[in-house]
Amino acid sequence: MAAYLAERAETVKPATVRLAAAAIGHRHRQNGLPNPAAAEGVRIVLAGLARQGQAGAQRQAKGISREDLAAIRATACRPRRGRGGRLESRRQARARGRVDIALCCTMFDGMLRRSEAAALTWADVSGEADGSGRLIVRRSKTDAEGEGKALWISPETMAALDAIRGEGGAGPVFGLSGQQISRRIAAVCEAAGLGKGYSGHSLRVGAAQALAGANISLAGIMENGRWQSSRMPARYTRNAAAAQSAMARLYGRNGR
Repeated sequence: MAAYLAERAETVKPATVRLAAAAIGHRHRQNGLPNPAAAEGVRIVLAGLARQGQAGAQRQAKGISREDLAAIRATACRPRRGRGGRLESRRQARARGRVDIALCCTMFDGMLRRSEAAALTWADVSGEADGSGRLIVRRSKTDAEGEGKALWISPETMAALDAIRGEGGAGPVFGLSGQQISRRIAAVCEAAGLGKGYSGHSLRVGAAQALAGANISLAGIMENGRWQSSRMPARYTRNAAAAQSAMARLYGRNGR
């Protein structure tokens, strides 16, 4: 197991290595077997990774703001060159761009994880009389019982979804894997002039930062984003929280 974890650390994030160790240990305990994750060799490997900086704080994904979303909407349907250098037709660019817009807007409003966006079906999407919509997230990594969560989405996002809804509206909404979602988000951000460093987590991060900037409480952010622990949302929103701090309010009140 120590060798397995060391090999995995060469290709995946530190948190994934720790999760693998925890999952293996949990499965063994469930079956009344000795926990190999508690072995000294495994502890040495994990400690060694930490000392090397491989198990330290992970680099935070760049957040996509509402202003960034506006740039994405304005540029997503422009023809791009593919890997072979061939330029898309205008029709191809519109079809691809509409999916990109709907994907980004839905993941922002729903604060969706990649896996949640990949699993979303049209049966989980419904419209309301005021133009807004509702998403039902059937299962997530913090909802092991599969109870589901109803989420509000804006009229703009609902319109973007309606623009890609096929006849009958059945099956998966996006038809993309988690990795494909990450690649499309990175590509649409670069095409919008936002630069590199964006990923499938950027919309969730950006939504949390936007809520914090609007003075939404950490508890409210956790509830909307389906976090069970405050550690990650607090990390994502620490800059926005600093802008709302007592010292920031003091200087703002005195105008200097």
